[in-house]
Amino acid sequence: MKASKEKKHPGGRPRIFATVAAMEKEIDAYFDECDKGVPEQVITKQGGPGEVTGVKVVEVRKPIPYTMTGLANRLGISRWTLVNYTNRSDDFGKKFFPTITRARARVEENLERRLYSGVGSPHGHEFGLRNNFGWQDKQTHEHSGPDGGPMQHQHEMADLSDEQLLERIERRRKAMAELDDGDSD
Repeated sequence: MKASKEKKHPGGRPRIFATVAAMEKEIDAYFDECDKGVPEQVITKQGGPGEVTGVKVVEVRKPIPYTMTGLANRLGISRWTLVNYTNRSDDFGKKFFPTITRARARVEENLERRLYSGVGSPHGHEFGLRNNFGWQDKQTHEHSGPDGGPMQHQHEMADLSDEQLLERIERRRKAMAELDDGDSD
């Protein structure tokens, strides 16, 4: 029998996008769809100040917020896969990295604008920024001694004799007993 010299498949699922242009086309379609929005009916009042002469139903288009999950769904991949694409260092990653990075930046900018403009839920926008883009709300406090060195802790009782320590303990006991006696009145 002859050994087959066919090239073996490397394994895994075949790539959804063979070219950067094909991926960019889907990304652009996602953002266009979001910008186009969904129709929403709004009731407006007609008439001057203080007088209503009628009402009118108007249809307006409400933009759809950009999301990493929405973008990933449009591309036919999971959100996690989309996030991981920017971490790839192989040929695929190098080829698609700029396109994915630009798309992620648009989603991040949209979330940030919505956060600062008060549109939607600030907590939801913060959640998206933290979990998809590494934003942090963290405070650090540094404590140091003179000239940035380690802090020095001095205990006033460290230099007292045993007799002086016992005397202080006895004074504290008396003070506590007086407080207890005052509470029973």
